[in-house]
Amino acid sequence: MDPRCLTIAGLVLDIVGVAVVWFFGWHQPQLETGFSLGLEDGTPFGADGETVADHNRKVERRRVW
Repeated sequence: MDPRCLTIAGLVLDIVGVAVVWFFGWHQPQLETGFSLGLEDGTPFGADGETVADHNRKVERRRVW
């Protein structure tokens, strides 16, 4: 086989491998709405008085798809 073809094939496989690791390898942010305690939308929590509904809106904005 031609060394140039092997080099091109190797580079393409490297790029594909990096894409796979990038997509599946990194930790993903927690995108679930609500809390595990089962709080309602109007329940305030934290020092700043943010409600569960406010938190859910922030999480929805962070979603990629």
